[in-house]
Amino acid sequence: MKKIYYKGNLLTLEEEKIKLKGNEITTVRIKENDAVVILPIFNNRIVIERQYRPAIRRFIYELPAGHIKGNETPIMAAKRELLEETGFFAKHLGFMFKAYPQPGTTTSMHFFYYAECSKRGEARPEADEDIKIKLIDINKALKMIRAHLIIDTKTIAALLYYTIIK
Repeated sequence: MKKIYYKGNLLTLEEEKIKLKGNEITTVRIKENDAVVILPIFNNRIVIERQYRPAIRRFIYELPAGHIKGNETPIMAAKRELLEETGFFAKHLGFMFKAYPQPGTTTSMHFFYYAECSKRGEARPEADEDIKIKLIDINKALKMIRAHLIIDTKTIAALLYYTIIK
């Protein structure tokens, strides 16, 4: 039996009874649209955002990211989010990896890309986004992680992947 507590454009909150190892248990999950995370590089520097997050009531540093909408592919969503949030255009967009950020509670898969940016236009953030852009070198970004100035999981994962694996 499934109960739906909330259904919106991007997510649904549901409770369901399932069988696990012969026992009936109650699970709660968030069915959420998949998302993209973009690590933009412009003139050998990382484009990072300082964005206000109402859920935690504070500004944090993070990479551009957002939900995949409608019939978009992940790469289409990455191009759209990059332009909307930063105003930067990607001359090359490369896939890095995909991962579940919270597989214990949400169905959302995150697709991670790096973007080699060629030029900057005008950002068009959504009404609920308060974003300031900074350009920093990768070593400064790593120092910000060590100093706990970057505390966003998706941003840390993308920066470390790009630094270590790419």
